Formats: sequence, C-alpha cells, structure tokens
Amino acid sequence: MRVLSEAAFARVIRAGDSQRFGIDLKNNRAAILQDAVSQASVKPASLPQFSTAPVRGKPCVSYPDFSTHLILRSISRHLQRRLRISLPSRDRIVKGVVESLMDRTPIYLMRRDITSFYESVPLASLRDGLLFDTASSAQVRSFLRAYFDQHCLNKECGLPRGIGLSALLAEIAMRRFDQRVREIPGVYKYYRFSDDILILSFLPSGEVSPQVAAALPSGMQFNSRKSYDLALAAPKGQARDEFFEFLGYKFTVEAECGSKPSRRVRVGISSRKIDRLKTRVILSMKDFAKNHDYALLKDRVAFITSNYQVRRSGASHVAGATHVKSGIYYNYRLCGVYYSQHGRSHYEPSPAHELKALDGFLRSLLRGGGSAFASLLSPGRRAELARYSFFKGYEKRMVVRFGSARVHAVKSVWAAHA
Repeated sequence: MRVLSEAAFARVIRAGDSQRFGIDLKNNRAAILQDAVSQASVKPASLPQFSTAPVRGKPCVSYPDFSTHLILRSISRHLQRRLRISLPSRDRIVKGVVESLMDRTPIYLMRRDITSFYESVPLASLRDGLLFDTASSAQVRSFLRAYFDQHCLNKECGLPRGIGLSALLAEIAMRRFDQRVREIPGVYKYYRFSDDILILSFLPSGEVSPQVAAALPSGMQFNSRKSYDLALAAPKGQARDEFFEFLGYKFTVEAECGSKPSRRVRVGISSRKIDRLKTRVILSMKDFAKNHDYALLKDRVAFITSNYQVRRSGASHVAGATHVKSGIYYNYRLCGVYYSQHGRSHYEPSPAHELKALDGFLRSLLRGGGSAFASLLSPGRRAELARYSFFKGYEKRMVVRFGSARVHAVKSVWAAHA
C-alpha cells in the first residue's frame, strides 16, 4: 500500500479527530481524505505554518489543518513498520519491573532521566539515515526533508514536541543507546520510556553507571536531580525496605537477599502524582472563589476522584472502543502487592493509603479551619463534595460521564500546571 494514499490516510484516522479539528468525518470523509491526497501530491513537498504553545514549560508544535496530521501520521506508521520500531507500553514496562524485582538475588538499581530529551536528540545520523533511505518513496523522503527543514534547520540536535512523528524519530535515534546499555556486563534488565530509564544490574552501580553515561548519544546528559542508585542487596537477617519512583508509580521493595522464594513488591501512586492531585483540588477551589460556579467545581471534584468515560467523537468511523476510560483507577490500575509463592505469582489489592490521605486532605479543606474556601460553600454543598472519595473511586472503579466539551472545561484551570 502506498504511504501517501487515500487508503493509507484512512488507516490513521483517530477517534476524536472530528471535534479536535472541527471537521465532519461522518458526512465529509471522502472529501477530507481527498484533500490530504491532494496536499501529499504537491511537489516539492511542504508543510504549512504551525503554531507553538507552552506545555509543562516546553514549547509544543501544532498544525491546525487535518491533512498535515494525516500525512505525518501515515509517514510515522510507515517508518514504524519498516524499521520494526515497537513504541514502549507503560503498563508492560511496569509489569516487567515488578517481575524483575521479585527475584531475591542482589539487585543494583539505577534510575536515570535524560535532561531536555526532545531538545537534545542528535540529528545528523538520524536525518541522513532517513533522507537517503531508498526503501522509502521519494515523496515520503521529500516530506521528511520538509519536516527537518521546518523544525531542525541549522541545528545539531532537537526535535519538535507535540508531533507524533517526533516521538517515533526519538525512538529511532535512541536504538543504538538502548542496544549499548543492554550489552554492558552485569546489566540484565533495562527499561526506557521516552526519557525515563531504569536499569537493573548484578554488579554494583559504580561499575555500571560510567558505561551507561558513556553510551549516551552526543549532546545528551542525565539530570542529576532525578538520577539515583539503589542497592537491593542486604544480607539475610537485615530486613529493610527501599523505595523508588518510576512512571508515576512508587515501588517499595524488600532489600534483603536470601533463600526466601520471593521479594514482596508494593506498588502505589508516586508522591509526585499525589502532589499533582492536591494541586488540582486547590486550583479548582481557587477558581470557584472567582467564578462561584458550583456545578463546575462539583464536576472537577468528581473528575479527579473518580474514573470517567468520554465518547470518542467519530469513533463509529474507526476501529476500537467507542469510549475512553481514564481516571484514578485506570491511570494507576497496577497498584498492589506482588510476590511469588510455591512457584506461583500472587497479587493482593493495594491498601491505597495515599488515597485515603488524599480524602483527608480534601475534607480538611471543606471543613474550614485554615481554609478560606469552606466559607464560600453552604453546609449542604460542603457535605455533598465530601461524599466524593479518591479511595472509593479507585476501589470501586466509580465512573462519571462527561462530554468532550465538559472535560475541556473541567481541565482548563489545570492546564498551566500540567
């Protein structure tokens, strides 16, 4: 199948595109696809003007027209399939980490984070490898050249954030690093999710860490504030727990080695994510103090303490589920206690102490005390909001339903603090 054809573009349409781009895929699908074909056939290939907006303090690129997105998505799909790139799955990585940690042999753990990951991706070999790859059509290479000229001209490193193609190109650029780390003596497990890295070794970190740093592509460096080492190598009889955070989870692990069948691995929500939820509660109440929109405040509290389904606009025109599930359970569904016994893996539900503490935090704001927000709410409304619970939302997988427009309104006050 041709990469820049109507059939190829149809394969990369996503649920939600109609609302996101202000188009009507239901009634105008054929014309929309033909517009993309027409744009893709123009020679030499070019990309339209784009806009940038800050997201988490970093500039992110956005193209307003749908045709450009279809072209870049189709090229990304082509490269992923041709180069056999497997984009990492957060859930799959977390399950792998848990399984690795249960082994009661000495483990030396290295947690690393790459500073300004997208901004430091080296370009020379990446660009040359793609632009001179005759396995891709001339038109595909022409659009790749337009992408590099538009966003990376006269630069030695750096890919634009916000474009799906950039995520794939970053994975291509990191393949050699991934391979080199896996080949370091002592390393037996290696996990990377974008810029977040976790390495497990049989050898002490001091012997492995310099080789990991040396394997980094030129121009990249580790963030010292987010990098640390951990030894799970306590002698038998010296039981203690160690913990680390990775991909939004907090892993608490028995450090003791010995003949016991398995370490117990407790997985909870990371402190950073808990702080983020607290911030969202406070921002919601501060916004209510300005607009006095109780219905919006109530929806925001329901949103962060529960799970939600959003109908995917245009979902009837693409494969997959018609709704997206997310929220306090679905974002952290791998929390729990893991261990092995008699050769069988076991799982116990998470006690979710951090969520119970969050419930206490929410209720303390509603009760008053040092909180100025409580005085803005009637006793009935305070009681109504106090019935929402992070713990119950997680344990019972409670679901609230919102339309896409309402989700946008609910999230709007948190955007600058994402």
